[in-house]
Amino acid sequence: MYYIIYETINIINDKKYRGAHVTEVLDDGYLGSGIIFKHAIKKYGKKNFRRIILCECNSIDDMIEMEKIC
Repeated sequence: MYYIIYETINIINDKKYRGAHVTEVLDDGYLGSGIIFKHAIKKYGKKNFRRIILCECNSIDDMIEMEKIC
């Protein structure tokens, strides 16, 4: 299992979204969630967003703590 802190960047307007994600596959295509973020994906299309992994954690507890400081 992977516990990651990521940043998704809109390459059209350079807006950024940071979050935490738990997955079994690092390249699972996950970009983020939330009403405003989902609206942006609908408006600009998935192809105009890039996710960067900021850090990988050892557990969900570590991930929650790291999200506060990343």
